[in-house]
Amino acid sequence: MIRTIPGRAPLAFAALVVSALLGERGARAQGNDRSSPTGGRSALMGNTGVALARDGSAPFVNPATIVGIDDQRLAFSVNFFTYSIRHFSRWNQPGPVDTSKFGNAALDSTGDSSTRFTALPSTLCLFFTLSGITPLGDDDAPKAGAPKGRQKLAFCLATLESDSVNLTALQFHGSTTAGSTSQIESIARNWNRIYVGPTYGVELTDHLALGLSLHGVVTSDSFVVDGSSISTLVGGTAIQSGLGTEGYGYSFDLLANVGATYKIGKLTFGADGQLPSLHGLGKLQVTAHDDSSGASGTSDLETASGSFRTPPPIRLAVGAGYEWPRLTVEVDGSLEFPWSKALSSTLNVTSMHLANGVVTTTSASPTDSVGTRTMVNAEVGVEYFVRPSFSLIGGAYSNISAI
Repeated sequence: MIRTIPGRAPLAFAALVVSALLGERGARAQGNDRSSPTGGRSALMGNTGVALARDGSAPFVNPATIVGIDDQRLAFSVNFFTYSIRHFSRWNQPGPVDTSKFGNAALDSTGDSSTRFTALPSTLCLFFTLSGITPLGDDDAPKAGAPKGRQKLAFCLATLESDSVNLTALQFHGSTTAGSTSQIESIARNWNRIYVGPTYGVELTDHLALGLSLHGVVTSDSFVVDGSSISTLVGGTAIQSGLGTEGYGYSFDLLANVGATYKIGKLTFGADGQLPSLHGLGKLQVTAHDDSSGASGTSDLETASGSFRTPPPIRLAVGAGYEWPRLTVEVDGSLEFPWSKALSSTLNVTSMHLANGVVTTTSASPTDSVGTRTMVNAEVGVEYFVRPSFSLIGGAYSNISAI
């Protein structure tokens, strides 16, 4: 959000680093976890799959389900594109106007919209069938009556979380009782979280399967904000104000996922746990400036660099799926546990303030973080086979951020 009604107001942008530099609290940068479509069938079935995943979502929603992927030796799953539409209401007037300076304001069309089309794969997985289970002490074949099943290995590269906003060359013109107000601005923000690594699944019995995923998680966040406005004040004078900030950060974490499925006839139960991650490294670099001119113009310039940590959430998911000859139904639920720091950074900041021709330089090392709350989400999906080679798929799900 930008406070664009004229005056030298700070800009409250959706990024943690702006809060550290400009003193705004409650900033947000993270997109919703698993907001990108994962797999093909699972995405269409309302992001279900904890019990009956059969595509590229399996290593992420429940690694135990990869044993059920039907293939002889090799399987391939990929998602090719996404399309999103966003609308930002009250973009150019998020709050009240100081009528003592600008008079009464009745501004129209203060919102803006953004569309995005992504044509790159978000989920790319290779699945390999390794072998059946051979009891210890027998190198040739399973003993009579021993558990029989498959061992499968998968290797995946997936974008499970992506958020992009691009609003460039925006122009706004309005009027108040004091006179005219005009603003130009450009805003871009990209948040991305990529998972890469192996998954192993084993079918211990005809009923029970277990799985484990080990992933390296790379999270990146970048943003650019630039805006300037000129407005007429009460009394006929005018004021110019501008603000810009840019930043880039990345974080690398190691993550483990454990899962299990248990099948009773046509009913399959699934459970998956995403464990606390192990942080490897991270860095954040930020610049910011704001200035005003008029009766008493000033200018501020900040540079900062430091640590950056954005751990994936801790999650427990359960699901149940039932398979009739022509109909499959699955219902899942997930619980995200509150973890203290969804984003955290310690920055070394150097600030320069110019007023009345005098420059003042200060430095600081602020530490800031964004916490989370407990959150429950649900998913439901249905697949109906019109004939063995053709099915209709549909579903619905919630994806409420824990931040």
